[in-house]
Amino acid sequence: MNRLAHQTADQIRMRWITRQSRLLQSTQRSFSTAPESLILTETHNGYSIIRLNNPPVNILSTKLFETLDATIAKLESEKSCRGMILASSTPRIFSAGLDLSELYQPHPTKVKIFYQSLYRLFTRLYTTRLACVAAIEGHSPAGGCILAMCCDYRIMATGKAKIGLNETQLGFIVPKWVRNIFINTVGHRQAERLLGLGLQLDAMKAKAVGMVDEACEVDEVLPRSKAAIENWLAIPDHTRVGTKRLMRQDTADCIEETKKEDLETFLDMAQTDKVQKALGLYLEALKNKAKLPVLERMDEIKEELLLGRKFYDENDYFAAHDTWKHAFQSACETCNYPLMYVLSTNLGDVLSKFYQQPSKAPFCTVQQAIEYYDYAEAIAQTCGILYSPILQSSLNEIKRKKNRLTNNKTETDTLQFIEAEYSNKRSIKASASEECKYAIDYMLSLRDGNTQIPDELDSHPSILSPAS
Repeated sequence: MNRLAHQTADQIRMRWITRQSRLLQSTQRSFSTAPESLILTETHNGYSIIRLNNPPVNILSTKLFETLDATIAKLESEKSCRGMILASSTPRIFSAGLDLSELYQPHPTKVKIFYQSLYRLFTRLYTTRLACVAAIEGHSPAGGCILAMCCDYRIMATGKAKIGLNETQLGFIVPKWVRNIFINTVGHRQAERLLGLGLQLDAMKAKAVGMVDEACEVDEVLPRSKAAIENWLAIPDHTRVGTKRLMRQDTADCIEETKKEDLETFLDMAQTDKVQKALGLYLEALKNKAKLPVLERMDEIKEELLLGRKFYDENDYFAAHDTWKHAFQSACETCNYPLMYVLSTNLGDVLSKFYQQPSKAPFCTVQQAIEYYDYAEAIAQTCGILYSPILQSSLNEIKRKKNRLTNNKTETDTLQFIEAEYSNKRSIKASASEECKYAIDYMLSLRDGNTQIPDELDSHPSILSPAS
């Protein structure tokens, strides 16, 4: 709140202009989804954007290795594709690294399959003819860092996100081929220090040691990545690919020569008592951390909700929709049902505005707005967490809005923030954003921590789809 209060509307708008543009452009792009939706592919002129899509943190599992490897192989077979941008569909995360659960108390055969699929993917990515740019919009430890290192160019978001190889902290020694790629990227002395201590760096420090090539605001990462791939593709293929092969061939040959030795070393190390104990403690720590997601992300979701309100009040419905959609997905990830209720209602409202101005919103439909309202009703009525006179009035308003949409009327709706009774309690009427905050806090106080959302509400594709 304090940070938002010191920003002008123009400054706030600039922070979000790239994300808004990406939403509008999504209606013009061709999306294809790999098996199980682990990889999303956007086709552009001469290159593709490949998005890791294994929420919540893009963990690198055997299945993801195989799917990404097959995706890159397919792009390599297409003459029209000369490059790729490797990105993430998950906010604030590039990839959290290897799926350590596949290495904890495993069957030896499964560990072998895991390593072989990992090896095939990274070898292909490191030696591919495609120009590769890593668009790192969030955290990228361990395996996520290796993915980025295999690319030709790396652009990372400034802020809290970090990148690095922390394997030593878990009892692992990185394979020789990882060491060699890391040395090629940051130099021997920096590699020795960073690998030995298992350090992870923010974008500015990573740029200083050569781990990434550019550091910028998160909303600039994708535009800069597109500019970077265009620079790489401006070089004739035979010279670009030939130079890449010249620079990487010695390392690639070493990777092939030590493949068997690295596999045996990895298998032996992964099954030692020390490593298994370290993995067990780490996985347990992650499990305990996951029990408090609402508290950890509450301020961020609130900030986005209020930011969306600013856009809505300025009649910038595209930005409001984009901001609330992102906040809604975060609320879903944390199972924060009160905020899911507020945000799904707001999304229904802003989609209603699009319906009233169809020429300005080609990707929106009346049905989507109704589905958001249905979702809000289902949360309130089925989960039993929002029963109060104020919120009963809110539900009645939702029903009226649904009826108006169903009857194809174009009456102007006002944004619902359940604010009337809060303003009556204060001698001076608060601003809309302040009333919104009071309403959220009130709803959170009604939440039963043991409430479980029914299975039928866990997934709602038309709402949660990345292309919606």
